[in-house]
Amino acid sequence: MFVNEANIGWWAYPAHPEADVARQPVALREPFGELKQAAGAMAVVPGGLLALDPKGKSLHLYQQQDDEQQAAWTPVADLSLMNLKKPEGFSVHQDQGGLQVLVNDKDGERLYQGALNWAPKPVAVAAPLPSVMPASQSQSVGRQGDAADDPAIWVNPKNPALSRVLGTNKKQGLLAYDLSGKQLQELPVGRLNNVDVRPGFMLGSKNVDLAVASNRDRNSLSLFSIDRASGTLHEAGEIATPLAEI
Repeated sequence: MFVNEANIGWWAYPAHPEADVARQPVALREPFGELKQAAGAMAVVPGGLLALDPKGKSLHLYQQQDDEQQAAWTPVADLSLMNLKKPEGFSVHQDQGGLQVLVNDKDGERLYQGALNWAPKPVAVAAPLPSVMPASQSQSVGRQGDAADDPAIWVNPKNPALSRVLGTNKKQGLLAYDLSGKQLQELPVGRLNNVDVRPGFMLGSKNVDLAVASNRDRNSLSLFSIDRASGTLHEAGEIATPLAEI
């Protein structure tokens, strides 16, 4: 995924929804890079990136490098657009002869068409892993990065169809879902990691089922009681541990 930061430059981000929040520069403004004035619109083609400097009136071409460690980009050319008033956007079509470019000048006042005989070299990518489609699934958790983790299933002893899926949001707390993936509860007790369930626990004089989750905020165990009739969860305390990093 590519993002332009007008006064800084162009950035490449990993597009996987659970990837770490990290970025690599494609090109930066002077004095950190060769970009003269502003990072504007972009177009991506296999192995290459075309990017517009609307204030400097130029079109930049970049070739992606086959670097397994990071997304590395090499400048190929800086094409002058000085005859245009205000190049603001463009689109690219790739064919066997190269690249067909359409540039929008001054908010659609004029459109300019051109051809580039540059053909960026596609970079080999790893074959995607096979995907197994879910029978049901929840919505994405409301946090960035690696957040949803390690579910446990609580089985309703009288009506299994009313069972619950308990999942940790590793940046927020415990989430409870029905078997179709609809979120029913959110308990924001901290950065929970793993969760497990044990049935038939005596909490005072009441027989409940118990969910226990590791809490990274306080290196402790967070306890939750589960009502055996309704499946509703309640906070039931916390157990300290001597661990430095649970």
